Amino acid sequence: MKKVLWMALVIGMALSVGATDRYVSLSGTHQPPFTNWFGAATNIQKAVNLALSNETVWVTNGTYTLTSTILISNSITLKSVNGPYLTTIEGNYPQSTNTCIYLTNCNATIIGFRIIHGHSNSGVGGIQLLNGGSVDRCIITDNWGQYGGGVSISGAGVVRNSLILRNYTAHNGGGVDTVYCGLATVENCTIISNTAAYYGGGICEAFSDNREIFRNNIVYWNNASTYGPNTSLIGTNQNTCTLPMSSLGTGNITNNPIFLNPSIDDYHLTTNSPCINTGTNQTWMTNAFDLDGSNRIIDGIGDMGAYEADPNHDADSDGLPDWWELQYFGNITNANQNADPNYDGRSLLQDYQSGSNPTNLVALGDRYVSLIGHNKPPFTNWWQAATTIQAAVDSAVAGENVWVTNGVFILTNQISITKGISVVGINGPANTFVNGNFPARTNRCFYMTDPSATIDGFSITNGFLSSGDGAGVWNSNGTIKNCNICGNVSSGWGGAVRMDIGGLLDNCKVVNNNGYHGGGVQCQYSAIMRNCLVANNGASYGGGVETFQGGTIINCTIANNTSGIQVRYSATIVNSIVWQNGGNEIANSSSAAITNSCISIAVGGTGNITNNPQFVNSASNNFHLLPNSSCLDKGVNQSWMPSGTDLDGKQRIQNGVVDMGAYEYGFTIGMRFSAVDIYWDSSSGTTYQVQSSTDLVDSSWTNIGTSVTATGTSSYVVDWIRDYSKKYYRVVQQ
Repeated sequence: MKKVLWMALVIGMALSVGATDRYVSLSGTHQPPFTNWFGAATNIQKAVNLALSNETVWVTNGTYTLTSTILISNSITLKSVNGPYLTTIEGNYPQSTNTCIYLTNCNATIIGFRIIHGHSNSGVGGIQLLNGGSVDRCIITDNWGQYGGGVSISGAGVVRNSLILRNYTAHNGGGVDTVYCGLATVENCTIISNTAAYYGGGICEAFSDNREIFRNNIVYWNNASTYGPNTSLIGTNQNTCTLPMSSLGTGNITNNPIFLNPSIDDYHLTTNSPCINTGTNQTWMTNAFDLDGSNRIIDGIGDMGAYEADPNHDADSDGLPDWWELQYFGNITNANQNADPNYDGRSLLQDYQSGSNPTNLVALGDRYVSLIGHNKPPFTNWWQAATTIQAAVDSAVAGENVWVTNGVFILTNQISITKGISVVGINGPANTFVNGNFPARTNRCFYMTDPSATIDGFSITNGFLSSGDGAGVWNSNGTIKNCNICGNVSSGWGGAVRMDIGGLLDNCKVVNNNGYHGGGVQCQYSAIMRNCLVANNGASYGGGVETFQGGTIINCTIANNTSGIQVRYSATIVNSIVWQNGGNEIANSSSAAITNSCISIAVGGTGNITNNPQFVNSASNNFHLLPNSSCLDKGVNQSWMPSGTDLDGKQRIQNGVVDMGAYEYGFTIGMRFSAVDIYWDSSSGTTYQVQSSTDLVDSSWTNIGTSVTATGTSSYVVDWIRDYSKKYYRVVQQ
């Protein structure tokens, strides 16, 4: 059986294409006429402009960010070298507002791109086929258009073997809009989760003459406000999976297509999908390929949708079928048939042959991570410690801890935590850094989805997402605590943190991040922010925080952001300080329940004040409270507070009633893995001595280090401990 994947590009080697083809690479030297890889254009439009009829413009891996629409008016092929998973055309909304690709030549072809974030107020968001032309093996996702979300066809255009996902239009055709067409063809496409404000969430056929061809598609889970959530057609559907059943055409089904894992946008067919072998074969399918680059017909009859299913297909020839590798490992190349990732004594090939689940890990105890570890699975002691956090996370079993010691852990991909484990920087964020590695990489730092999972004690920095939310951490229901989350950038929701669905962000500093909605944090539904400092962040909406249909903010200080809090639909804000945020402290405050908080504008509610909170020095990012602050003892006590701490680790309630904001005014101690932190509020210029005792007898008090002369209103000393016997501490003013 023939197995073809996207060809791999090796720079410096010849590629079997026409001598006058054009080349595009982000690392090219941009020397016209762009006829080799060394002189490759760095801009797709420049290469398209110089290409002659019947030439191919080859585009290698990368994200090509647009400042204007790519216009193709000549009969050329625009083709990626390694396919849509590695080659993205980024529409760059909101920085740019334009259609991604505008194609006007009936003989032009686009093959193998991911088309994302196009935004047009006058046309389609993704691709416009004006007079014909074709689109093949593309992923067209998250585009917005006034008329057509993903693709608009005006003429005899063809769209094949493509995934059209999550696009939106303000009019008709969220996924595909065909208008004033003659022989438009949409076939073997998977069209999912698109939205139209009026007709045809998936496909809309309007002002046409009933000659369009719609066949072998899966059009499911789309939405339209007026009519036709999936399809609004004049003509016929043929061999298509959609709801409701089409009254015109043959071979249509309404069954759930049963995708492999739609929660992570994996729309391959499972082996029991009703869409397998239920398409109708066409002459073009001979020697043609699906979206993965696999044969378009495998078992004699083509499947519906963009992906062909083959229960025995093994693209990398490792003895493990693709469906099995996709189900357990997310792609077809990550698994080694001789590996034993769950330490059950069986190789992956033996797991497959015996029908065993290779992800059922064997509990062996906590896991360890160190940059100087020997990287010996299963990483159950410091000598064997993993050198990457993800390796230890993958080997851990629910209920275990992953202990990470000092260092800067530079990422090549996000750290994904999908089970109930705790990942802990043992010496805290001052010593343990997770670096997203921008600009060398563009990915978030952590992705956490299990409600029992915890991230504790890290500095999380340098995550960057040109497309996506939460460049520092995406958190669904888990807990993030004792972290500094700084210097992350996202084009979407939550520059630093997206609290999706629920979860807890506790005792964290979220500083100097940027996003589109919620520069620091986007806090949704039942998610809670507690004891957090959110400062110096920026966004178009909610420079500090954006809430969405809920979200609770407790004892947080939100200050010095481009704007404070954007409330979308609802929020709860308690014991918090929202101050000096670009003149817009809380947008839509009337939709929020706000109590016992300090805000520069009057918001109603109980216990709220507008007094200056009297920060120690907000210009230098010291948001501790001065002794004369109106925020002292003005909060409302909550059940978690008797054993809770503030952002410094001090006891949360110092004087009977909790203070507003992230910092409590007073004295307390905080425990770490190998140290005790002693904090106290001090007077600048005054000298103090911290002492410890084992029995509270005056003669037994011993000094911890030398005396400290305070330089501000908060001081601390660290007592590095060698045993865990009981100790008392006191601070003596000298």
